[in-house]
Amino acid sequence: MESHLSFTQSQWDIVLASFVMAAFALLGGFVYLLSTKREISARFRSSGIAGSIVCLVAFLAYLLLIISWIVGFRFDPGTAMYVPSGHALQFRNAYRYVDWSVTVPLLTVEIVVVSTLVGRAARRMRGLLIVLAWLMIVTGFLGADTFSSDTGRLVWGLISTVVFIPLYVLLLRTAFRSAKALGGPAGSALRSAGLLLSLTWGVYPLAYCVPFFFADSSGWAVGRQLAFTLADIAAKVGFGIFIHTVAKHRTGSEVADGEAPHPDPVFVSGERLADARPVGATVR
Repeated sequence: MESHLSFTQSQWDIVLASFVMAAFALLGGFVYLLSTKREISARFRSSGIAGSIVCLVAFLAYLLLIISWIVGFRFDPGTAMYVPSGHALQFRNAYRYVDWSVTVPLLTVEIVVVSTLVGRAARRMRGLLIVLAWLMIVTGFLGADTFSSDTGRLVWGLISTVVFIPLYVLLLRTAFRSAKALGGPAGSALRSAGLLLSLTWGVYPLAYCVPFFFADSSGWAVGRQLAFTLADIAAKVGFGIFIHTVAKHRTGSEVADGEAPHPDPVFVSGERLADARPVGATVR
């Protein structure tokens, strides 16, 4: 859609600025989650690693979006518009789907790691969510970029929705049931993570449908890119920080109760949850 349209100077600048903002936010999220992973006990540490990978992959995808947006359009002095440049590297939303095919399954992993599911139940839920998330993205990609006629977009969009519904239900059920079982700050943070992910995921289908009704509107194309971008920031950086908070609270509780060792005191928002407990000091 976007690569066939012309944009005013302000429209083109707004989209580019949003991409740059997202890249900075994702890079910041990557550095934060990677540098603080040692604050989390070994049991929950993979959630922080998954979150940092999510931010890194999305950051690299936004670098590609920035480059393709810059070279994919040229300024036409005669019309004072940015028009398609004909460059080999055209702007495509397919770059987003490549990002999402990696990051969306990892987002589901983050929730399972900090949930109350353990053992076989955790492995089964993790595997099911990964498969559903990947199928949702792949079928959405086929509709958005490969079979991009209205019929193809509708058919593959409906198939993606059929996959999306059970994924959505399972993810929220896992988050909210675990939040209820955990209670306290950990449960509250996990509930917030589930709500944030459910709200941001609701943005993507709406943006997917824009070409059905506004295929020739540059204004709606800009709105779609802003929606995708803001949802990406919330679903990757914001969600990652909520999951990190859940992991910190659960770490603090386990260390305070003597269930797990930890080399340093555990703090959340400046509050000391537990003292350091060397490996030899574990009592359970």
